[in-house]
Amino acid sequence: MKYILPRLLIVVLFVSCYKDQSIFIPDQTYTINNDLFLSRFIAAPTSYLVNLQLGKTIVHTSENMIVEIPYEGLIDQQGEVVEGEIKIEIKNFSDKTYNLLRSPRLVYENQLIFCKKMFYISLSQNGQTIFAKNLFLYI
Repeated sequence: MKYILPRLLIVVLFVSCYKDQSIFIPDQTYTINNDLFLSRFIAAPTSYLVNLQLGKTIVHTSENMIVEIPYEGLIDQQGEVVEGEIKIEIKNFSDKTYNLLRSPRLVYENQLIFCKKMFYISLSQNGQTIFAKNLFLYI
């Protein structure tokens, strides 16, 4: 009998402190857009609008890279030479934030690739991807 009263008191104490709670369960069908999510942490890639010139076109970027595009050095998806204004987009993976979150894999044929600078260049005209026949980069 002497043990029943303390046990009863403990049970009443725990039961009286219980609160009804609602638990939020997120929608399991929702997919996260990784590019949108990472864009909150990482700055947007640097892009340049360039008007191609006769001879060579030279662009000096904020990443201290020089892009040299010879005349008729770019082609579109049909193989035609690109003229006029193009967009150059550069993603620099050398920054520490990029290395951790966005950089491409540095393993090729089970060997680690060692590099000091890694970047991605995208060329487009009117939203269509264009390709480089000749393109020189100076880092």
